[in-house]
Amino acid sequence: MGDYYEQRANGNLLITEGTIIWDDGAGWRNAPRIDTQQHAEAWKPIIDRVHAKDALVYCQLWRIGRQSHTSHHPESKRRIVGPSEIAIEGKVKTVDGQDADPEVPHALTIDEIKSTVLDYCNAAKVSGTWLMVLMMTRDT
Repeated sequence: MGDYYEQRANGNLLITEGTIIWDDGAGWRNAPRIDTQQHAEAWKPIIDRVHAKDALVYCQLWRIGRQSHTSHHPESKRRIVGPSEIAIEGKVKTVDGQDADPEVPHALTIDEIKSTVLDYCNAAKVSGTWLMVLMMTRDT
């Protein structure tokens, strides 16, 4: 991943791919994360390589919401979440990359929305001093 970003740096402004902010927000194979100090430490050498090319990096904070699949959370059996109990149209990807029918998400409560905001804050804090971009999966 470091090579990928370094090749694109050269004085540019880079925006990372969607970066998972906490486990419940996962749902895309091999998506990077930024919800723990360990994740932040893994990002540091990548960011240093980009900065060495006089480039800035925005981290795109992300939670996938109702486009996820419960197979991404086998140990906890967590339900996917969304703004309502309406499944998306089409297919979603399982943890092994297979197409699956979308699941009906759990509609977030007010307290859960507040907790999600705190998850974004935690991810921004853990990441350190580089710039942040918030990305919520667009529900259409």
